[in-house]
Amino acid sequence: MNSVRSFFEVPSSRILATLLLLLSCVYSFDVFMRPPSREKIVNEALPGVVYVQCNDKNGKTNYSSAGFLASRYGHIITTAHTIEDCNHKKVKIWFKGSNRVHKSLVLKYNRFLDIAILQVPTTPKHIRPLKLDTSLYYDPGDQVILIGHPDGFAWTVMDGVISAERTYDNVRSVQVTTPIIPGTSGGPLLNKNGRVVGMALGYAAINHTLGFTLPGRTIHMLLQQFNNETSIRFR
Repeated sequence: MNSVRSFFEVPSSRILATLLLLLSCVYSFDVFMRPPSREKIVNEALPGVVYVQCNDKNGKTNYSSAGFLASRYGHIITTAHTIEDCNHKKVKIWFKGSNRVHKSLVLKYNRFLDIAILQVPTTPKHIRPLKLDTSLYYDPGDQVILIGHPDGFAWTVMDGVISAERTYDNVRSVQVTTPIIPGTSGGPLLNKNGRVVGMALGYAAINHTLGFTLPGRTIHMLLQQFNNETSIRFR
């Protein structure tokens, strides 16, 4: 009885303050657990997406594609087919909002998986590397965002969903509905948390609406392998 009386003797203002505090904690937890908005994902990722241009030995522009910053040491991920037939000393990189041309070094590339690792000596200080999603499985129907430069329209944002995971051209790939056309290869495919679930590779010859990306876990594995070979840290 005393405990009941003591509860009712607590000032109503204190009870109200306690309830407001509890509600605030619940709201803060909900906001913390909620995935970021689409606008936030795009705005945070755009600075880390680069424009890649490659010249041949005669100085003529051969290819242009997308890529993304993968480490704070200037390492950039793009497709191997973009750079393998070019002069590796003449691969140029542009960051969004800057006219400065960054000359990159081709560190390594894998024709079979169609992935290349480049490095620029310096990057703008405000740009953060994109984070990889290393999940073993990606769920069909999950919404994704692809950022690239289709037909030269730089830093275009495109929506789609994951269709399936399948083996295409003997490579384990993530099939997406996002249009992958010249200029988008090498671009990051982002999930609802803003992490890279894939890198745009290309489309099926039989149907241009079938797009394929290299899974984020495969990119992570290759970076770790390269890290072990060269003692370069990817963070």
